[in-house]
Amino acid sequence: MGRVPQVLTFARAAVASPSRGERLGALTVVAVLCEGGAVWLRRRMDDVLPLVMAGLQVSARPWPGTHSARRGPNASASKGRLDLCVAPASAFAWAQDADGDVRAAAAFAVGQMSEFMPVEVVEHHAQVLPALLTVMAHETDHDLQERACYAIDTFCEALEPQEIAPYMAQVREEACDA
Repeated sequence: MGRVPQVLTFARAAVASPSRGERLGALTVVAVLCEGGAVWLRRRMDDVLPLVMAGLQVSARPWPGTHSARRGPNASASKGRLDLCVAPASAFAWAQDADGDVRAAAAFAVGQMSEFMPVEVVEHHAQVLPALLTVMAHETDHDLQERACYAIDTFCEALEPQEIAPYMAQVREEACDA
């Protein structure tokens, strides 16, 4: 694992690059590392997850400070939808990438993390699952929706029943609408 820290250093810098290709490369590298370097990455989840989540754009607009504008784990009165802003708005401040391929790479990386590091990644379900569900709700690109669906599927497989229950209505709705 001698090269993994160097790759993570590259990914950390590249994910913030103005170059779409560097951001895409950073997220692809993290996704690939999940399969062969999961043991090393597990200990660095707090460093790796923000890199991956930076690639998911959950909205074209900035996250509001109120809970009424998004869906998530708290049921709202309208249509049984969920309010995403149960996490503070600052939790989504890093979700800025406007490029669909970069968002797709980020969703794929979340899926890989969920597959190869399920215990560590599900601890962050309140942050990750709402972002993925928002991608499903707002994206029209079918390839991106497919990657988000893969990430949601692998993520949900690792959740305990009591952890997934608050999200089930929205997971079903977004899966059927996609």
